[in-house]
Parts: sequence; C-alpha cells; structure tokens
Amino acid sequence: MLKLLAPRLMGKLNPRHKQLELDDTVFSKSWKLIEKALTGGNRLTRAEIFKLLEDEKITPGGQRGIHILSWFSQQSLLCHGPYRDKQPTFVLLEEWLPPAREMDLEEALAELAKRFFEGHGPATLADFARWASLTITDARRGLDAVRSELRREDTAGQTYWMAANPTNTLPDSTGGYLLPGFDEFILGYKDRQAVLDPQFTELLEPGKNGIFMPTVVNNGRVVGLWKRAVNSRKDKITLTPTPFTSFTQAEKEGIETSAAHYSRFIGLPVEVVF
Repeated sequence: MLKLLAPRLMGKLNPRHKQLELDDTVFSKSWKLIEKALTGGNRLTRAEIFKLLEDEKITPGGQRGIHILSWFSQQSLLCHGPYRDKQPTFVLLEEWLPPAREMDLEEALAELAKRFFEGHGPATLADFARWASLTITDARRGLDAVRSELRREDTAGQTYWMAANPTNTLPDSTGGYLLPGFDEFILGYKDRQAVLDPQFTELLEPGKNGIFMPTVVNNGRVVGLWKRAVNSRKDKITLTPTPFTSFTQAEKEGIETSAAHYSRFIGLPVEVVF
C-alpha cells in the first residue's frame, strides 16, 4: 500500500515542505541521526526523536518534526512500535516488520480494490477513489481487475459494489450503536445519504472543518449524536445522547445497551442522561 499510495500523497506535501524549509539536506541529515539512534531494535518516542534533532540544530517546532517523521514513514523507513508510558514509539520498519509480498502497480490496485469493496461495500467507485486517495482512473483500473469477483447493485442512478459472498457479518446489524466521531461508517463514503439525512450533515460536522461528532446509529441510520464527560474523580462517565428529532423508546433501549458495552470496555460505570 505504501508503494502504491505514498508517491501521490508525498507529492501533495511539497508546498508545505517549502513553507517549513524542509529540503533534501534537512531530510538527509535527519535520517542519519534517526537511523543511527534506532538501529539494533531501539525504540524512541516522538519527543525523544525531536530532542535528538534539536540537539543537532534541526528545529522540530512548527510541525517540522511531524512532517519529518511522516516523510520517513511514507518512504517505508519508519513505523510505530510498542507504546511506552502511553506514548507511541518509532522503530525502523525493516527491523520491525517481516518482508512483504511484492506487487506491481496493477496487482496492487486490484488487491486494494478487492479489499476495499469487500470490507466497505456497498460502495461506489468514487468512494474507493476518495478513501484511497487515488485518481478516478487508477481506482477504475483496480475495480475493473476484480469486478468479476464482486457483486454489483444499481440503484438511484448509482452503481454499488460489494463482496460477492460476504462471510463476515454482524450478529445483529439492525440494533443501536454508539460510534466514535471518525468511524468509517461515516467517513468511508463520499455520498452518505444511505445512512444520514442530508439536513443533519452540519450537525454531524459542525463548521465543516473535518471534525466529526460521535454518532448514535439505529437500524443502519444515524439518528443523533452523543458525548461523554468524565467526573472529577475519574471514576464515572456521563453519556449524553442528543437526537436529531427525538429518540423512540426502542432507540433509547439500544443506547442503554450500547452504553453497557462501552462501560465494560472502558472499565468504568456509565450513566446515560437523555
């Protein structure tokens, strides 16, 4: 996926790198320092790497450090390692991961298309292109290579693709769910009308700034939002759902059930306040 997707993503970063005064000289010097520090299975947090750069007069402030780490990660040099004190560490990718299967461009596009539509279907070609940051041309090449392995549905002037024989299904896909703000149930698609009434889009994404609110989902439709608050002793969570219109009794029961699951997951009691 890195070899397929990274070049286009990195190309988009060139203007930002110029703003941050990040050039080949800075990247080369930074990599020599980072590679030396990590070689041999070592792991460093972001702060430790930034300190390493700063000691050698490479300023990590103003997002420079973030872009340096991102650049090396996109080039298959760095990846995240185990957490240390709630902070992710960075390791050398070649030391951390086993060798991956090599694929040419056509194979990679086909593999990515097949996995996307089997995991996210029903979805459109535009959904795939947007999700993978591919051009429509490349997205279509991938889809064309695997369309015989997928199921097609045409409705409301749109063509949707999905797994031909889905094997991974939820035990109950008709109940209620509390989803986080960046869940792909919402973010994975360009057209969200199948799950969200367009009149509520601004409530889901206030300010249209890319920040999505956590959602209440019932029978496959987004019916409201929710937020949580942790008390001062950090031993209890209050969960407040807000309906787009009003919650039915069944929807309230679904929220209560989901809140109980969340309570078990987080290890704290959860009180729902309607």
